[in-house]
Amino acid sequence: MKVLTSLEPSDIQVCLECLPFFDAFTAEEKQFLIGDDTHLIRFENGEFLIQEGESDRPLFFLLSGSASVVKQGAS
Repeated sequence: MKVLTSLEPSDIQVCLECLPFFDAFTAEEKQFLIGDDTHLIRFENGEFLIQEGESDRPLFFLLSGSASVVKQGAS
């Protein structure tokens, strides 16, 4: 994982306005998503965004590439 940059709140707002998923969100809900710890992060192939059992509550937006959800012990 490589943190590329911290984003300014105005940059995040622009991103939220461009994504149809957030059309139904109110301005207050969108503002709630814009936090001081928002970063643009690049993950390499095979890296985990988050692992099962972690208690952190991150919110990821996949801008390019793909991701898989894998449950430990599942075939």
